Amino acid sequence: MKKLEKKTSENIRPNLYDYLKVFAIIAMIIDHIGYYLYPELEVLRRIGRFAFPIFLFLVGFNGKYTWSRKVFYSALIVQCVMFYTGPGSFTLNILFSILLARGILAHLVSKFQKKDRVFLIFCVLFFACAHTYLSQILDYWSLGFFFALAWMITRYYSYYFRIVWLVCIWLLVNTQAVFRFWDGSFLNPQVIGLALGFCVLILLFYLLYKNNLPLKTWSFLDKIILWISRYALWIYVGHILIILIWKILWEIWYLLFI
Repeated sequence: MKKLEKKTSENIRPNLYDYLKVFAIIAMIIDHIGYYLYPELEVLRRIGRFAFPIFLFLVGFNGKYTWSRKVFYSALIVQCVMFYTGPGSFTLNILFSILLARGILAHLVSKFQKKDRVFLIFCVLFFACAHTYLSQILDYWSLGFFFALAWMITRYYSYYFRIVWLVCIWLLVNTQAVFRFWDGSFLNPQVIGLALGFCVLILLFYLLYKNNLPLKTWSFLDKIILWISRYALWIYVGHILIILIWKILWEIWYLLFI
Protein backbone atom coordinates (compact mmCIF):
# COMPACT_ATOMS: atom_id res chain seq x y z
CA MET A 1 0.00 0.00 0.00
CA LYS A 2 2.82 2.41 0.90
CA LYS A 3 4.60 1.64 -2.38
CA LEU A 4 1.40 2.41 -4.29
CA GLU A 5 0.95 5.76 -2.49
CA LYS A 6 4.57 6.67 -3.11
CA LYS A 7 4.30 5.84 -6.77
CA THR A 8 1.10 7.88 -7.07
CA SER A 9 2.65 10.94 -5.40
CA GLU A 10 5.70 10.75 -7.63
CA ASN A 11 3.48 10.81 -10.70
CA ILE A 12 1.82 14.10 -9.68
CA ARG A 13 2.45 16.63 -12.41
CA PRO A 14 1.77 20.37 -12.56
CA ASN A 15 -1.04 21.34 -14.91
CA LEU A 16 -1.82 24.44 -16.96
CA TYR A 17 -3.46 26.06 -13.91
CA ASP A 18 -0.17 25.73 -11.97
CA TYR A 19 1.89 27.15 -14.82
CA LEU A 20 -0.40 30.17 -15.16
CA LYS A 21 -0.13 30.83 -11.42
CA VAL A 22 3.67 30.60 -11.55
CA PHE A 23 3.79 32.97 -14.51
CA ALA A 24 1.58 35.42 -12.60
CA ILE A 25 3.91 35.24 -9.58
CA ILE A 26 6.98 35.92 -11.75
CA ALA A 27 5.26 38.81 -13.56
CA MET A 28 4.13 40.28 -10.24
CA ILE A 29 7.66 40.18 -8.77
CA ILE A 30 9.05 41.86 -11.90
CA ASP A 31 6.32 44.50 -11.65
CA HIS A 32 7.10 45.28 -8.00
CA ILE A 33 10.85 45.43 -8.66
CA GLY A 34 10.13 48.00 -11.34
CA TYR A 35 7.70 49.96 -9.15
CA TYR A 36 9.77 50.10 -5.96
CA LEU A 37 13.38 49.86 -7.13
CA TYR A 38 13.63 50.82 -10.81
CA PRO A 39 10.67 53.10 -11.67
CA GLU A 40 12.53 54.45 -14.71
CA LEU A 41 12.35 51.01 -16.42
CA GLU A 42 8.86 51.07 -17.89
CA VAL A 43 9.33 47.64 -19.50
CA LEU A 44 9.29 46.00 -16.05
CA ARG A 45 5.90 47.54 -15.30
CA ARG A 46 4.49 46.38 -18.64
CA ILE A 47 5.59 42.79 -17.99
CA GLY A 48 3.92 43.01 -14.58
CA ARG A 49 0.58 43.93 -16.17
CA PHE A 50 0.00 40.25 -16.90
CA ALA A 51 -0.15 39.27 -13.24
CA PHE A 52 -3.43 40.90 -12.26
CA PRO A 53 -5.81 39.33 -14.85
CA ILE A 54 -4.25 35.90 -14.34
CA PHE A 55 -4.74 36.00 -10.57
CA LEU A 56 -8.35 37.12 -10.81
CA PHE A 57 -9.25 34.72 -13.62
CA LEU A 58 -7.87 31.84 -11.55
CA VAL A 59 -9.89 33.03 -8.53
CA GLY A 60 -13.03 32.59 -10.59
CA PHE A 61 -11.87 29.32 -12.13
CA ASN A 62 -10.89 27.31 -9.03
CA GLY A 63 -14.33 27.59 -7.43
CA LYS A 64 -13.05 28.20 -3.86
CA TYR A 65 -15.28 31.14 -2.97
CA THR A 66 -14.84 30.98 0.80
CA TRP A 67 -13.50 33.37 3.42
CA SER A 68 -9.80 32.86 4.09
CA ARG A 69 -8.10 34.18 7.20
CA LYS A 70 -4.75 33.40 5.62
CA VAL A 71 -5.48 35.73 2.70
CA PHE A 72 -6.92 38.39 5.02
CA TYR A 73 -3.91 38.51 7.34
CA SER A 74 -1.56 38.47 4.35
CA ALA A 75 -3.47 41.41 2.90
CA LEU A 76 -2.99 43.34 6.16
CA ILE A 77 0.77 42.67 6.14
CA VAL A 78 1.11 43.80 2.53
CA GLN A 79 -0.99 46.89 3.26
CA CYS A 80 1.33 47.94 6.08
CA VAL A 81 4.32 47.58 3.74
CA MET A 82 2.53 49.67 1.10
CA PHE A 83 1.95 52.48 3.59
CA TYR A 84 5.67 52.57 4.31
CA THR A 85 7.02 52.22 0.78
CA GLY A 86 4.43 54.39 -0.94
CA PRO A 87 3.35 57.35 1.25
CA GLY A 88 0.12 58.92 0.12
CA SER A 89 -1.22 55.72 -1.43
CA PHE A 90 -4.17 54.44 0.56
CA THR A 91 -5.78 52.02 -1.89
CA LEU A 92 -6.27 48.49 -0.62
CA ASN A 93 -3.98 45.93 -2.25
CA ILE A 94 -4.97 43.16 -4.67
CA LEU A 95 -5.50 40.59 -1.89
CA PHE A 96 -8.47 42.63 -0.66
CA SER A 97 -9.80 42.61 -4.22
CA ILE A 98 -9.49 38.82 -4.23
CA LEU A 99 -11.31 38.51 -0.88
CA LEU A 100 -14.11 40.77 -2.11
CA ALA A 101 -14.45 38.87 -5.38
CA ARG A 102 -14.51 35.47 -3.63
CA GLY A 103 -17.16 36.63 -1.18
CA ILE A 104 -19.45 37.98 -3.87
CA LEU A 105 -18.96 34.97 -6.14
CA ALA A 106 -19.95 32.68 -3.25
CA HIS A 107 -23.38 34.37 -3.19
CA LEU A 108 -23.63 34.42 -6.97
CA VAL A 109 -23.10 30.65 -7.25
CA SER A 110 -26.04 29.97 -4.94
CA LYS A 111 -28.14 32.48 -6.86
CA PHE A 112 -27.25 30.82 -10.15
CA GLN A 113 -28.29 27.46 -8.75
CA LYS A 114 -31.64 28.92 -7.76
CA LYS A 115 -32.09 30.40 -11.25
CA ASP A 116 -32.13 33.88 -9.70
CA ARG A 117 -30.46 36.45 -11.96
CA VAL A 118 -31.58 39.55 -10.03
CA PHE A 119 -28.62 39.53 -7.62
CA LEU A 120 -26.19 39.02 -10.50
CA ILE A 121 -27.62 41.98 -12.41
CA PHE A 122 -27.51 44.10 -9.26
CA CYS A 123 -23.83 43.27 -8.66
CA VAL A 124 -22.83 44.01 -12.25
CA LEU A 125 -24.67 47.36 -12.27
CA PHE A 126 -23.33 48.30 -8.83
CA PHE A 127 -19.68 47.66 -9.72
CA ALA A 128 -20.08 49.30 -13.14
CA CYS A 129 -21.43 52.47 -11.49
CA ALA A 130 -18.96 52.38 -8.59
CA HIS A 131 -15.92 51.77 -10.78
CA THR A 132 -14.69 55.38 -10.67
CA TYR A 133 -15.25 55.75 -6.93
CA LEU A 134 -13.56 52.45 -6.10
CA SER A 135 -10.39 53.71 -7.79
CA GLN A 136 -9.74 55.72 -4.63
CA ILE A 137 -10.24 52.72 -2.33
CA LEU A 138 -9.54 49.39 -4.03
CA ASP A 139 -6.56 48.36 -6.12
CA TYR A 140 -7.67 47.72 -9.73
CA TRP A 141 -11.12 49.04 -8.82
CA SER A 142 -14.07 46.99 -10.12
CA LEU A 143 -11.88 45.04 -12.54
CA GLY A 144 -11.09 42.52 -9.80
CA PHE A 145 -14.76 41.61 -9.58
CA PHE A 146 -15.41 41.58 -13.33
CA PHE A 147 -12.45 39.36 -14.22
CA ALA A 148 -13.25 36.85 -11.47
CA LEU A 149 -16.93 36.91 -12.48
CA ALA A 150 -15.96 36.18 -16.09
CA TRP A 151 -14.24 32.94 -15.11
CA MET A 152 -17.05 31.91 -12.80
CA ILE A 153 -19.57 32.31 -15.61
CA THR A 154 -17.44 30.35 -18.09
CA ARG A 155 -16.93 27.65 -15.46
CA TYR A 156 -20.64 27.09 -14.75
CA TYR A 157 -22.22 28.35 -17.99
CA SER A 158 -19.85 27.51 -20.83
CA TYR A 159 -22.27 28.73 -23.51
CA TYR A 160 -21.55 32.32 -22.38
CA PHE A 161 -17.82 31.92 -23.07
CA ARG A 162 -17.62 34.07 -26.24
CA ILE A 163 -19.70 36.90 -24.80
CA VAL A 164 -17.70 36.96 -21.58
CA TRP A 165 -14.38 37.10 -23.39
CA LEU A 166 -15.50 39.90 -25.68
CA VAL A 167 -16.27 41.92 -22.56
CA CYS A 168 -12.92 40.98 -20.98
CA ILE A 169 -10.98 42.01 -24.09
CA TRP A 170 -12.85 45.31 -24.10
CA LEU A 171 -11.93 45.86 -20.44
CA LEU A 172 -8.27 45.04 -21.09
CA VAL A 173 -7.97 47.38 -24.06
CA ASN A 174 -9.87 50.31 -22.56
CA THR A 175 -8.34 50.29 -19.09
CA GLN A 176 -5.50 52.59 -20.02
CA ALA A 177 -4.63 53.55 -16.42
CA VAL A 178 -3.90 49.91 -15.54
CA PHE A 179 -2.61 48.27 -18.71
CA ARG A 180 -1.29 51.36 -20.57
CA PHE A 181 -2.03 50.19 -24.10
CA TRP A 182 -2.21 53.73 -25.44
CA ASP A 183 0.85 55.29 -23.78
CA GLY A 184 3.01 56.90 -26.44
CA SER A 185 3.04 55.64 -29.99
CA PHE A 186 0.85 52.68 -30.90
CA LEU A 187 3.87 51.25 -32.75
CA ASN A 188 5.87 51.20 -29.52
CA PRO A 189 7.48 47.70 -29.37
CA GLN A 190 6.52 47.41 -25.68
CA VAL A 191 2.88 48.15 -26.47
CA ILE A 192 2.87 45.67 -29.35
CA GLY A 193 4.49 43.05 -27.11
CA LEU A 194 1.89 43.67 -24.41
CA ALA A 195 -0.96 43.25 -26.90
CA LEU A 196 0.49 40.04 -28.36
CA GLY A 197 1.12 38.73 -24.85
CA PHE A 198 -2.52 39.21 -23.92
CA CYS A 199 -3.58 37.39 -27.10
CA VAL A 200 -1.46 34.41 -26.02
CA LEU A 201 -2.85 34.69 -22.50
CA ILE A 202 -6.45 34.55 -23.73
CA LEU A 203 -5.53 31.47 -25.80
CA LEU A 204 -4.12 29.81 -22.66
CA PHE A 205 -7.28 30.65 -20.75
CA TYR A 206 -9.30 29.05 -23.54
CA LEU A 207 -7.19 25.86 -23.30
CA LEU A 208 -7.62 25.86 -19.52
CA TYR A 209 -11.36 26.29 -19.96
CA LYS A 210 -11.45 23.31 -22.35
CA ASN A 211 -9.28 20.92 -20.36
CA ASN A 212 -6.79 21.50 -17.53
CA LEU A 213 -4.22 19.03 -18.84
CA PRO A 214 -1.04 18.10 -16.93
CA LEU A 215 2.17 19.43 -18.47
CA LYS A 216 5.03 16.97 -18.22
CA THR A 217 8.56 18.33 -18.07
CA TRP A 218 11.58 17.30 -16.00
CA SER A 219 10.86 15.91 -12.55
CA PHE A 220 12.93 18.61 -10.83
CA LEU A 221 11.13 21.42 -12.69
CA ASP A 222 7.77 19.83 -11.90
CA LYS A 223 8.55 19.98 -8.19
CA ILE A 224 9.56 23.64 -8.43
CA ILE A 225 6.38 24.57 -10.33
CA LEU A 226 4.17 22.71 -7.84
CA TRP A 227 5.98 24.28 -4.88
CA ILE A 228 5.56 27.82 -6.23
CA SER A 229 1.91 27.14 -7.06
CA ARG A 230 1.22 25.75 -3.60
CA TYR A 231 2.95 28.57 -1.70
CA ALA A 232 2.05 31.44 -4.03
CA LEU A 233 0.50 33.49 -1.22
CA TRP A 234 3.58 33.25 1.00
CA ILE A 235 5.81 34.11 -1.96
CA TYR A 236 3.64 37.17 -2.57
CA VAL A 237 4.01 38.38 1.03
CA GLY A 238 7.67 37.32 1.27
CA HIS A 239 8.88 39.21 -1.78
CA ILE A 240 7.10 42.37 -0.58
CA LEU A 241 8.94 42.12 2.76
CA ILE A 242 12.26 41.50 0.98
CA ILE A 243 11.73 44.62 -1.15
CA LEU A 244 10.93 46.60 2.00
CA ILE A 245 14.11 45.41 3.75
CA TRP A 246 16.16 46.14 0.63
CA LYS A 247 14.74 49.66 0.43
CA ILE A 248 15.45 50.34 4.13
CA LEU A 249 19.04 49.10 3.80
CA TRP A 250 19.57 51.22 0.70
CA GLU A 251 18.24 54.33 2.48
CA ILE A 252 20.57 53.68 5.42
CA TRP A 253 23.52 53.17 3.05
CA TYR A 254 22.65 56.38 1.20
CA LEU A 255 22.47 58.42 4.43
CA LEU A 256 25.71 57.06 5.85
CA PHE A 257 28.01 56.82 2.85
CA ILE A 258 26.68 59.04 0.07
